[in-house]
Amino acid sequence: MIIFFSILLLVLLFPGCKQNADRIYNPEFQKIYKIEPDFHKINEIIRPVDMIVLDDYLVIQNDILPNERCLFVYNLETLDFLYSFVNCGNGPEEFLAPALVQNDKENFLTLLDQASMKVIKYKLTDEKAEIINKDRIILDDNRPLQEVYYVNDSILIFSTLDNELKSYSIKNHKIIDTYKFSSNLKHLMDKDYNKSFDKYHFSYNNNKVALGFNFFNKILIGEVGEDGSINLDETEYLVNSPLEPSLYDNRYYYMYTLLSDKYLFAQYVGYMFRDLQPFPLNMNKRKFDMLLEVYTLDKKAICCLDLQHDILRCKIDEKHNKIYTWNMLEDFDKIIIYDYSKICFW
Repeated sequence: MIIFFSILLLVLLFPGCKQNADRIYNPEFQKIYKIEPDFHKINEIIRPVDMIVLDDYLVIQNDILPNERCLFVYNLETLDFLYSFVNCGNGPEEFLAPALVQNDKENFLTLLDQASMKVIKYKLTDEKAEIINKDRIILDDNRPLQEVYYVNDSILIFSTLDNELKSYSIKNHKIIDTYKFSSNLKHLMDKDYNKSFDKYHFSYNNNKVALGFNFFNKILIGEVGEDGSINLDETEYLVNSPLEPSLYDNRYYYMYTLLSDKYLFAQYVGYMFRDLQPFPLNMNKRKFDMLLEVYTLDKKAICCLDLQHDILRCKIDEKHNKIYTWNMLEDFDKIIIYDYSKICFW
């Protein structure tokens, strides 16, 4: 397949980055382009675990730290700090294990407590976050959900520890549909099989859903109906040989995926899973220098970007054509910002 793309002749983009011998690359991408970021200094003491981009705000989720707020709100245009809110605890408006619903609209933000399954929706302004709705997810299995998105105001979609993708009615508190993906690894590996071998991260946007698999070099794209029906053509992936029994001795492919209105962004790793681990599992420097693969919504490869920093996950600001992230191996003192309007691809 011949892929055409054009890159503006700016200082911040360089073709032909040297390929690391430790990393396996996807052959669909013949060249990898280094993209230089901008940085915005942060004065607040935060240990980020997630971010979310709203119409007018960037919200950074803090790790659970003693006497520290969970959410920090910044003006999206200026990135000036506005305020923080939500405390950790057992109170009616506190959270023990907070997780963001990933795709709130306008300036609404929804927070799920993985411990109690309560869901609180806030409306953000420049001065405060106001609670506008409280609800609860009611499931027979109360183990933590992996990622949660809105399909619409009455339906959520999330993944589970059993590698299932489920749609859920908020009004009726019932599962609507379930998508189960599996491989033949369980058959091939018998007692050495680990459910994590079939694990994936997913993203959702405008009735599209994308799955990026951790230990398979594979991406799936499907549809989710407004009624919550989940439609992906593939339910099983066949491999020719078993993986190594230890997770750490296998190659890790995709971390997170992001769906915009026009593109699929996939965070590609390509290293052995051990390379991502801390000491003593890994005696060398941890490797989180993700590549960002860019595809059309029908999964045609466009280009691959080298973000040049160690990142866990990044978030798309489609209104401003920007990508926000942070360096997970350094103390957090700056937001890393990539302007992808400077990359023209088709």
